[in-house]
Amino acid sequence: MSELKFFEHNGVMVTNARLVVDGQTYAMANITSVRVSVVKPNRVPPIAVGALGLPGLYAPHLEMTVLFVLLAAVIWRLQKTWYTVAMTTNSGEVNAIRSHQRAFAEAVVGALNKAIVSRG
Repeated sequence: MSELKFFEHNGVMVTNARLVVDGQTYAMANITSVRVSVVKPNRVPPIAVGALGLPGLYAPHLEMTVLFVLLAAVIWRLQKTWYTVAMTTNSGEVNAIRSHQRAFAEAVVGALNKAIVSRG
């Protein structure tokens, strides 16, 4: 049986026999299930930085409050949600792929599901 390619993009290739991620190969025979997992950013640091500026509201140092609030907003904005391709294998769960793009992670999971079904 020849190898059928279901997906290839950004260093990721899915065939009916294997998943290749940046040169690391996973055998499809060992993958039992796949899903997209969402990892949300930790929002505590920007909230803490913003809170440091609150005492400035009651003192004649309003510019410090503005500085801390702006810094908190920048930190908040720079934090991104990660989407991982979580695979259950014979040796446990593996997060093989991590991306800020949900569509990319969902496309890989869709291809992996097709590959799992195609092997029977």
